[in-house]
Amino acid sequence: MASVVVAAGVMTGVMVTSPSGGTLSTAAAVLPPNSGMADLSVFLCHGENPAQPSCEGEAITKEQRLAVRRALLSAPWVETLVFEDQREAFKNFQADDLISESVKKVVRVQDMPESFRVKIRPGADYKSLIAEVKAMPGVVQVVDSSMIRRRMAAGLPEGWPQERTISVFMCRRGGSGALCEDEPSKRGNGATPEQVKAAHDALRSLPEVADILVETREMAWKAQQGIGATAGQTPEDMNESIRLLLHPDADHARVIKVIESLAGVERVVEYPCPASTSC
Repeated sequence: MASVVVAAGVMTGVMVTSPSGGTLSTAAAVLPPNSGMADLSVFLCHGENPAQPSCEGEAITKEQRLAVRRALLSAPWVETLVFEDQREAFKNFQADDLISESVKKVVRVQDMPESFRVKIRPGADYKSLIAEVKAMPGVVQVVDSSMIRRRMAAGLPEGWPQERTISVFMCRRGGSGALCEDEPSKRGNGATPEQVKAAHDALRSLPEVADILVETREMAWKAQQGIGATAGQTPEDMNESIRLLLHPDADHARVIKVIESLAGVERVVEYPCPASTSC
């Protein structure tokens, strides 16, 4: 039987305003060294970003900033709170190796939004906090960074709800997965093109499957390279995978049972939506 595991991740998101007035979204943002990894990033309205509807054409006032800070500090599930001003945000932005040089060149200090970076206590349900802070004057956006980290590390296709996505990882060449070593047909060379095609065809025919795509080793390597997770690795170290998007009412257990019967499968990964967050 193929093993079923749950994925985790390590990235955060950030948004800045370009000098031309547009919004730039980047994959990652470095936090101050003593802050740890944020679960929530609360971006505040600033003078260079008046077009956002929630800002009503104004930068956040001192009183509004204090109100947001008080709301965050009063929440019992907030563990730590770090304020990042524009200069610190710009410094961290420019130091981030995962942001392209072409983007860095057009971004100025005044383009960076101030933000509160929030670390949530383990197991806390903070959806109500997100809703409360989003509605406060002076707040342009609240980013659930933990959700972004999960999606980026998992390599989930854009627009696919994680709780409806299943990844089927095929045996890789030279892999040490116990399941792949147990069967002579899988050992050493990994899953064959015929096994990948047979698995793809079998899964596409399932009524529970709404969409399907194959991620080659090269595609997987490039995706991991984009988040800085390929040190010392080559495409040959990656697993070819088949990604499934299930219908909302699909029977996950039945789909997994079919996957487990397929030749060349090393493991199955589900991405459940944690109760404490919104996927």
